[in-house]
Amino acid sequence: MELIFGGEKPIHASVESITHGVFSLTEDSDSFLVLERLPMHYMQAAKTGADSYVVEYQQGSLQEHYQACNLSVDQACELLLMYFHGDESWRQACDWQSYQW
Repeated sequence: MELIFGGEKPIHASVESITHGVFSLTEDSDSFLVLERLPMHYMQAAKTGADSYVVEYQQGSLQEHYQACNLSVDQACELLLMYFHGDESWRQACDWQSYQW
């Protein structure tokens, strides 16, 4: 699985790189990270406020793109780590809403 920080070159994802990446996010528009399983299959996170994060995931197409808003840094990190480990309980861990393009 690859981890991409704000459009930089992908790196090999690890627990440490994901955790560090989430805690390093700022509110800048180019500050986000993407955990990519396959093309068009990924989970991404961004900081949206002082203590607020959004996590989105996509399952193969734009019609299968969902988001969870107003998460804490710990919740955002936990979701990404569950996704990384293949723990499907991330699907029930928060209230996912269909993303409106």
